Amino acid sequence: MIGSLFTAISGLGIQKDTMTVIGDNIANVTTTAFKGSTVQFANLLNETTGGSGFNPGAGVAPAGITEQLAQGSLEPTGNPTDLAISGQGFFQVREGGPTGIELFYTRAGNFVFDGNGYFVNPGDQIVQGYDITGGFPASPPAAAPVNIQVDVTAGATHRDYAMENDGIITGINKASGAKENLWQVSLYNFPNLLGLTKKGGNLYAQSNDSGAPLSATGGVSGVSGLGKVIAQNLEMSNVDIASEFSKMIVTQKAFQANAKVITTSDEILTSLIGMKR
Repeated sequence: MIGSLFTAISGLGIQKDTMTVIGDNIANVTTTAFKGSTVQFANLLNETTGGSGFNPGAGVAPAGITEQLAQGSLEPTGNPTDLAISGQGFFQVREGGPTGIELFYTRAGNFVFDGNGYFVNPGDQIVQGYDITGGFPASPPAAAPVNIQVDVTAGATHRDYAMENDGIITGINKASGAKENLWQVSLYNFPNLLGLTKKGGNLYAQSNDSGAPLSATGGVSGVSGLGKVIAQNLEMSNVDIASEFSKMIVTQKAFQANAKVITTSDEILTSLIGMKR
């Protein structure tokens, strides 16, 4: 009977963890490009000796939390600097300003130009891309922080900047009046997406488990298996609210059932102790 108590306690713990993950999923149902998670379970066994073959088990333990990396739906926003990736890939952003050395990856394309002309996310990390003022290179060079000369800057050569599909930034040449390509955002993919380290703010970091990016210099929209960059759209959360509510009900019932095992085991133990008196 003592074993049933500990088994049920392990069940309570895993259902508590599951409810925490479900709550996080529901809380982020409207978060841009959020990826829902699920708790993985592993059964526990008692160590046995002899050849009886009887092992009733010792409960359950968490085996990890797995992200569901399926793409969320794309939603038009009308915001001229919003970007979404339809397909594989991540945007790369630089932490610590244009000379920072820490790089992160994200699918949340809610970007803006800051007062210095840098293309940034809500955390002020700078989006990386390729300078294409001289034309599209045959192969991507090393990416650099995307920066435009804002009109108030002395010597600014362009105006009326616009974000196009494929992550191309254009501007109107102030001298000629011609529309010109200036930058294209870079995209990156990894051998093992589940190995990426999840950070706050919709960011991921490279890890030993994820491996290095498939291309060290990245790639561009629609090339080499990378997805298409869609302007004026954002990827929504991939959380299915109906599914999460269903999981919540099942988790609640499982928690109640484990609690019932504890109270029933306690009643039986109390009866057994009373029989000795």
